[in-house]
Amino acid sequence: MKTTMHVRCVVTGHHDDGRSTCVEDRSVVEGPGWMHDLWTVPSLPADNAQVVPPPSPKLLLAPPRAGGIFRFFKIPPDSVREALDEASIERTLHEIGAETASSADRSRNQLWHRTATIDFVVLLQGEAVLHLDDGDVVLKPYDCVVQRGTRHAWSNPGDTEAVCMCVLLDADPLVTPTVQEKA
Repeated sequence: MKTTMHVRCVVTGHHDDGRSTCVEDRSVVEGPGWMHDLWTVPSLPADNAQVVPPPSPKLLLAPPRAGGIFRFFKIPPDSVREALDEASIERTLHEIGAETASSADRSRNQLWHRTATIDFVVLLQGEAVLHLDDGDVVLKPYDCVVQRGTRHAWSNPGDTEAVCMCVLLDADPLVTPTVQEKA
């Protein structure tokens, strides 16, 4: 079952005299890959004097170099994901800048990927499975994941979409005997 999410983003700021105020109150539409990007920080540390950051030209899986992204993402039921044809998967991966995921082994899940990020993920609704190379982790609402640049995929054995909130921060590319990420 598809969940309709009415996502609202309220952004605070400052008057010239330093008093706090609401500078933006907007709805956030769902982008490709079942993602709602709420805020992108072009670099860290963030500049809180900047009123509104420049909008991202398109929704991307990973944040800008030295930046961060605050987003919601949905994980469709496995029956929906498994019904996607290869062309739809490739198109979505391309739209979100995740072409490197296309070369991953898809025998367990079509959407394996890795990013040079550290991600703080909270499952808010539904059920989800985090697939890792050496096994799976079953998640229930309010379970949290600190995703540290590992190859992974998400699935949902339930009947309704799972909803996650996450913050992705750019990280140095991972280098191990089996991994050579590009910056």
